[in-house]
Amino acid sequence: MSFLYFKNDNPNLINTTYLDENDQEIQPAGRVFAQGNRGTSLSNIKIGVFKADFSHQLKEP
Repeated sequence: MSFLYFKNDNPNLINTTYLDENDQEIQPAGRVFAQGNRGTSLSNIKIGVFKADFSHQLKEP
């Protein structure tokens, strides 16, 4: 029997620069376009494997 468990709880900070068509730095309106966005990556992966070998003769030879 084997079991694998992986957990990732990793906060991230992303710094973003926005440019217009002339490659000039701009700040678009709205909170979605903040220069620093925080996020988290929560991943739980659980894998289990079980193997059984069973042999039984069904009738006499």
